[in-house]
Amino acid sequence: NIPMQRQAIIDTLKARLKRITRAAGYDWEPNAFEWLVTPLAEHDLPAIVVKDTEDDIAHDRVGGSSEHTLKIEVEIYASDEHSTAESLRKKVSDVLRVVGAPAGDGEYLGEYQSVEGVEMWIEQNESVVGAARIVLSVKYYTRNWEM
Repeated sequence: NIPMQRQAIIDTLKARLKRITRAAGYDWEPNAFEWLVTPLAEHDLPAIVVKDTEDDIAHDRVGGSSEHTLKIEVEIYASDEHSTAESLRKKVSDVLRVVGAPAGDGEYLGEYQSVEGVEMWIEQNESVVGAARIVLSVKYYTRNWEM
């Protein structure tokens, strides 16, 4: 049984994001979620939500392989003192550092990764909430008709 490479990429990404801890020297410790389907509560913050949103696939008719370009959105949510523009930039930097680290044993993040963009916003309702979205692109290969 061949493991799904797309799932392996997401599993590796989530494991890497869990490395962002105070014990590891970071100044925040986010909760990490995959495709969160319920609204975040105040006690969930700071949080990171990972979504694999698109997979563009090019099939090689001769070789029987497929080239995938997987789009992954990594959303960061923080509140109050953790949601200033400077603080959000630091959180984005921390996420990019753990995502871009060289692959370790048992890790799979595709053949090539790139950052497609970063956006940030800060809003004030009952409290100040800041968010950032990092869009990643991961290229990987499978046999035709596989993920």
